[in-house]
Amino acid sequence: MPGALQEFLDTGGDLAAVRVVQADLVASYRHDIKKYAGSRALNVEAIFDQLPLQLDRGTRRFVLNSIDDEARYESYRKDFVWLTSAGVALKCDQVSDPKAPLKATERPGLFKLYESDTGMLLSRYPQSLARAVYFDERKVNQGAVFENVVAQQLATAGYPLYYAMSRKRGEVDFLTEGPAGEVVPLEVKSGTSVRAHRALDKLLESSEFGIPAVLSFRV
Repeated sequence: MPGALQEFLDTGGDLAAVRVVQADLVASYRHDIKKYAGSRALNVEAIFDQLPLQLDRGTRRFVLNSIDDEARYESYRKDFVWLTSAGVALKCDQVSDPKAPLKATERPGLFKLYESDTGMLLSRYPQSLARAVYFDERKVNQGAVFENVVAQQLATAGYPLYYAMSRKRGEVDFLTEGPAGEVVPLEVKSGTSVRAHRALDKLLESSEFGIPAVLSFRV
């Protein structure tokens, strides 16, 4: 966000001052949800509040019963659309078959939800995690944050967000399509296991998918 960036520059990198600006922005998000989401405001705000918690889960997948024990995607679909249309969140749908076109096998009810601005996401985590990211402390697993960075960059470049998940192969963080329509997997790694990408290896070993290129983010 420009305001947070300007505060960082004006204060010579005072992260505490930046977080004050970011906290105000988060509060303004909640205000806009109450103002513009109408009768769905409580649902939209519940999703917004869950976003950083869900990303911090091992699977990153958004679990609907975190909102309500009996929640079903169709009942909340418009609320997720509201958040993504408002530019607050980025929805990354799971595909059942990593072949082009990816949209053909997307599963909208199974997804990860990222924040559209990674700095804003960091402001919603404890300050210790934010400092670990800013100062590049590798001992702290920052996988959720760096996945959010990649999701933000892909969305900014105009790429739809998908990921692959299967019991047989495991999870590949992102899938996109190259200029010739080929599927390109992207793996985002953090912490001490940056060279561990078993799911990506299994995907590439499957000749049925014909994936010619790999783009692996190692942070």
